[in-house]
Amino acid sequence: MKSLIIFSSMSGNTEELGNKMKDVLEKYNHEVDIVRDKKLKTKLKENESFLEQYEFLCVGSCTHANNASSGIKRVTKTIAEKKLENKKLLCFGTSGGPMAWQNACKDIQEALPDFEHVGDIGCPERKNEDTIKDFEELIKNL
Repeated sequence: MKSLIIFSSMSGNTEELGNKMKDVLEKYNHEVDIVRDKKLKTKLKENESFLEQYEFLCVGSCTHANNASSGIKRVTKTIAEKKLENKKLLCFGTSGGPMAWQNACKDIQEALPDFEHVGDIGCPERKNEDTIKDFEELIKNL
């Protein structure tokens, strides 16, 4: 399966999580690209149909003011405007508190209602190991 991870990171935690997710996806024979939110616009200018090649999108955000970052909100708006079909979506978030990442995931999912939502994972307080275990279980069953 061809997969794309898109993330927004302020402290580096979401980027670290995205890179670990890439490793898991590759372990399960996914072809994976990873793009920071700020770089997606450039990718789309270079190739308007850039997103169409992916079957599975993992969209992740740090939590800012208890919501997804403004960068990821712009990205999800752009993705929604592409009217993509037959795509799977996994939302992931990071937060300093135990549950705030869920709000970031909710923002992402609500912005992309036409995608097949396969789950959310979150990483509170830089506890990536448990989050990656949850992600791997989800990918095994995808």
